[in-house]
Amino acid sequence: MKYHKEFFLSSMVPALIVGTLGLVIATVLLGRAGLVAGIFAVLLVFFFLVVHLLVSLAAPRVSPIATMGLAMASYFLKIIAVVLCLFLLEPIDMDKRAFGIIAIATTTTWLAGEIWAYSTAWTRRKPRRP
Repeated sequence: MKYHKEFFLSSMVPALIVGTLGLVIATVLLGRAGLVAGIFAVLLVFFFLVVHLLVSLAAPRVSPIATMGLAMASYFLKIIAVVLCLFLLEPIDMDKRAFGIIAIATTTTWLAGEIWAYSTAWTRRKPRRP
């Protein structure tokens, strides 16, 4: 469980920094529309990526076939939820370009942190003592 916390923090903290920075820049440049876009982008990305981490926590406890089914169902439901969210957010006064840029930057940063955490986890692991 300790490593799951490290994975979560190493992806969440940089993504939060990038998302907040994007939100501030969008607010300064675009005003209220940029602020609303930044808030929705960061919240949407964090919601979906936290769901991804929760699904990956359950994966080791089930069979590989069930894990694949769980992953595919998770991705399918996320795509439907993103389309639904974008449809519901359409009437809200927000800058769509800022929303997209902040969402992509936050997602990319989150995934880069997650990749770094997984690739360095083995080297950071403490060896067992006999």
